[in-house]
Amino acid sequence: MVNNNQTPASYLSKQMIVKKINSEVNPRPKFIYIAVFFALLSSFRIPVLPELQLLAIVLYTFKRQKIDINVIFLVTTVLCTHHYAIPDIIFREDGASYPSIYTKAYGSIKLLDLLIIFLFTASLPAFYNRNILRFFYIPGFPTILLVSAFFGLIFLNSQTFSKENFLFLSRSYLLLFVMFIQTIHLSKKDFIQLAKLIIFSWGIKMFFAILIPQEHPLYRSILGINGTIFFAGDEYMTLPYFFVILLYLSHSNKQVKSLYKAIWIIFVMTLIAQRKGSIPIFLGLLFLIYSYSNKKWLGSLFLKTYYTCFSLLLFLFLYNIDHIIQNPLIQLAFYEYSELSRVAVDSISNIYHSNILEFIFGISPFGKYEIINLPTELDHLTSFGKEVGEKFRYQLWSFPLSRCILNVGILGCLTVYIYYIKALRLPLPLFYLTIICIPICYYENLTPVNAFAIGIVYAFMYNVHKNWRMLPHSLTQ
Repeated sequence: MVNNNQTPASYLSKQMIVKKINSEVNPRPKFIYIAVFFALLSSFRIPVLPELQLLAIVLYTFKRQKIDINVIFLVTTVLCTHHYAIPDIIFREDGASYPSIYTKAYGSIKLLDLLIIFLFTASLPAFYNRNILRFFYIPGFPTILLVSAFFGLIFLNSQTFSKENFLFLSRSYLLLFVMFIQTIHLSKKDFIQLAKLIIFSWGIKMFFAILIPQEHPLYRSILGINGTIFFAGDEYMTLPYFFVILLYLSHSNKQVKSLYKAIWIIFVMTLIAQRKGSIPIFLGLLFLIYSYSNKKWLGSLFLKTYYTCFSLLLFLFLYNIDHIIQNPLIQLAFYEYSELSRVAVDSISNIYHSNILEFIFGISPFGKYEIINLPTELDHLTSFGKEVGEKFRYQLWSFPLSRCILNVGILGCLTVYIYYIKALRLPLPLFYLTIICIPICYYENLTPVNAFAIGIVYAFMYNVHKNWRMLPHSLTQ
């Protein structure tokens, strides 16, 4: 009913404004339908689906005459509805013929490579117009390491330069830069739309992966019962980033309750899929939302301390497990990671004693190190892949911040911890997003799934610090 003090025209005007706001906050319906359609076709393993999706993105970009938010939404529905790690034992070793945008390949050329090259080429005008150097301007990030990391290249030779990881990292960082520059101009409502679409797309992908399992699924034995692994960790590991973005932009308890519901639905699906790694991820996320939305400063302090010190404390526990725990059965359960922590220390000590400059400045993100004192029984495919039996390796296991000390040296490693400590003063959601972005500065070994997500988070953090006023705790109680 129209208020007596309002004219029909003013009433209709207000209704149109409300409708516009609602349409802006919720993901565009057509992309929700497209995500469901793509996820269903992906689960049915339609052979030519990745090729058709690549063609659709190219044609839609030409139709829009640029990469705008609608093209980003379409790319999202494609990248977030395919398996990155194939949960089919037959295709696991060679996924070139598996119908996923991440794995489908013709010879040595993957469709993902073609997609990234196209997106990168189409983004070149935006790199100039929007200034890609703004990637270095975000306060609280040690972006100097993005440059200093290449100093270590002078220490490498043909044996220690990893061509495979150079190509892998280059592809992932190209995608990261594309997503950063193409989302840096988005408004808060745009980020809400995009975050919701990403969560929905991965969620519906997980649902169909369970509903329509693979022909030759992988299994995990729990208490003697084989449980089906319906999907890998890539389907859920980046979702907390977007839940935290939505939390930070929330302004009511109703919105927070909707986050809880969505998280529990996804968490249950990960447990059905035998993804035990999801337990600390989602329980930590739920505690983060609870602590922030209810202004629990003690909970926030605990989480900040946990996220800052976890990798260091875990390393100290594994390295000294013989002194901490006397039960041989528990020691046996941690044997592999404990031994690999000692191997990491011995290998880094070897760098320190053989070339102090490598220890100080690192061997770059593309450098291999000489592995020292690796037990034969731990030299297997699961840990080292194609590097089994090699003198020089790339993967560094059970060491704080993973390859940070190798990529940027002890100097860079200390710099990272200083920035972690500086981030403690930020509101809990921004602290969390900061510490997941910092590893990009020392060239963490990103998968394309993570590169896509982090590029968006980086753009969000740029806007928080540069274009928007940092929000106070605005949730109504």
